[in-house]
Parts: sequence; structure tokens; C-alpha cells
Amino acid sequence: MRRAPLPALLVLACAPPLHDAPQAAIEIMYPENGLELQLEDDCSLDEPIVVRVDGVELVPSDPDNVAEGEGHWHGGFDLRVVGYCASSTTWCDDFASEGLVGGFTSLFAQLQDNGHTPLDTPDGEDQVEVFLKEPSQGCL
Repeated sequence: MRRAPLPALLVLACAPPLHDAPQAAIEIMYPENGLELQLEDDCSLDEPIVVRVDGVELVPSDPDNVAEGEGHWHGGFDLRVVGYCASSTTWCDDFASEGLVGGFTSLFAQLQDNGHTPLDTPDGEDQVEVFLKEPSQGCL
């Protein structure tokens, strides 16, 4: 007995997807958790934050044209006050870092859409704890 071929549409509907779109995620690659960073003589930090981003095309913020799958990230010591960077590349070194003191502190990174709204995904935010080493004359 010979079977009739299945319609192509039915075969395609049952086939697994070619690839799953990755969920939006960000990971701080540098500095690494626990790393000691030397503060400058003026007690500022001259180190970049470098991230890996998956599932989002990094583009400059454009609140008038929010598009799914596009966004940027904010990074720095505190994402809720002035002094964080907004980046559409995988690194940022212009977050406010003056008047720091030595000791352990956290650096944060958070994915945002084009309109500066945090992306609501389980891996849309990351943080590392680093140790800031004061210059020999100390921080005032």
C-alpha cells in the first residue's frame, strides 16, 4: 500500500525551527568579579566596562522609534542616578567615577530598549563586585 505524500505546509508546521532567537542577555566581561582596580591620583576610575550582549542589536537610543530587538545598555556604579553611561557598543568608559574611595564596590550593566526602558528578561542585568585600591596619598 502506497501512502499519499503529506502536504508541504503540514510538514513545515511540524518541523523544528531553524534556530531559536536568543533571549536578551547582558554579561559583564571586564572587569571580572573580585578584580582589584587602581584608582587614579585624583581618586577617579579610568577603566572601561566591557559587556557581551545576546539577543539585542545594539543601536543608539531613539525614544521616538522604539523597535523590538534593538536597544542599548547602561552601566556604572549606580543605574538609577546621574553618572551611568549609555552605550550602543560593547564597552563604555565615560561613567561618572570621581570622588571614589577604596574598598569593595559593585559595577552594574542593564539592557534598555531604544526609549531607555529596562528590558524585562531574566538576564537583562548583570553586576560584578570589584575592589578599588586607593593611590598611595589616599583619597580625600
